[in-house]
Amino acid sequence: MTDFKYLLRIMLAPDDYLHPERVPMTSAQWCALPKAVRNTILFDTYDLRTTSPESIPIDPCTSILLRKWYVIPDLCFLLGLFSQRGEWLSSNRYRQLDGRCKRFIELPLPHLAVPACVLDENVDPVVCGLAALRFLIPAMPPVIDERLRLLFSSRIEAETAALSLQVGRASPEDCGRWISITLFSMAAHYAQNRAEGL
Repeated sequence: MTDFKYLLRIMLAPDDYLHPERVPMTSAQWCALPKAVRNTILFDTYDLRTTSPESIPIDPCTSILLRKWYVIPDLCFLLGLFSQRGEWLSSNRYRQLDGRCKRFIELPLPHLAVPACVLDENVDPVVCGLAALRFLIPAMPPVIDERLRLLFSSRIEAETAALSLQVGRASPEDCGRWISITLFSMAAHYAQNRAEGL
């Protein structure tokens, strides 16, 4: 599929990737509704906008994002792990990781100095990764950004916003951009393979 087809699918079918916590009614009520009705409810509930896919600029990072949309939570987890890898490798938490995650954080991939505030062991790797992703694509089109939020719980979104503010204050000169496109691309590849059990 082309980037535009991926984007169209993401724009029109938010029910396909909605985080369970974002469902606006009980699970039984939700599942009883036709998919078209569920998508209509989501458009109203979350005030989702649409636009012509051709009008949205798609850079290399956004292209990867669109093509790996359904594994973005796992992608963010991997980005967070890599960002915090020194802390993970030197603690007992490393043993909790599966083989794919261990292989990923041991890769000799380039990245810049990570802001100290994201290295705190209390920072969820997913939160760290989502913050890194938002810094990597600072001009993310609104129609994509508002749907990206639906992939995560409200807790993750709130913690990411708070962490992003901390990072912005701590390193305003580079806006916290410590993730390279090479690292981002490799994380997307590993996330896809994890989803497919490869």
